[in-house]
Amino acid sequence: MTILIGLKANNPPTDRRDEINTQLEIANNAILKYRYTKTPRLDGGLIMLAFSRNIRPYVDRELSLAADARRAKQYAKEFEHLENAHVLGQESTYQHTKVHCLMLAWGLRQGKLGEVWGQLFRIIGAASKTALGLVPSGNTGGSNISPFATRSLSAEHSAIIAKAKRL
Repeated sequence: MTILIGLKANNPPTDRRDEINTQLEIANNAILKYRYTKTPRLDGGLIMLAFSRNIRPYVDRELSLAADARRAKQYAKEFEHLENAHVLGQESTYQHTKVHCLMLAWGLRQGKLGEVWGQLFRIIGAASKTALGLVPSGNTGGSNISPFATRSLSAEHSAIIAKAKRL
């Protein structure tokens, strides 16, 4: 019997991806149950807090897949999942900064000096500019792309972000 977020699942997951999807479903249900009932402020305070909370399960899913790839020594795949987490979470100061810190750690483990310097610069920007809305949509966050470059969102990422904004 598997325990997920303090709840027992009726059927244990068959693999890691099923477990992640089950956790994501439980988290989504919790978000729907406990979302804010206050009126959003004009400065976006409650809206941004709600988005950060709503996007977290999706970012966490990508970070979990990145950790799985790291354990399997699939370092390029690990970075792809970090990029996905960045695209999803870049409108949340906490998630945005957290992902850049994880990208910095990836760069250090891989011995990629350019990535390390690029992430140090991006961590400062994420921590200081995200709350002001100064994030380029779709940017994957790696040092191989300008921190100011906008990219088109995949249909999947676009749907997830839209859902997190309207919850």
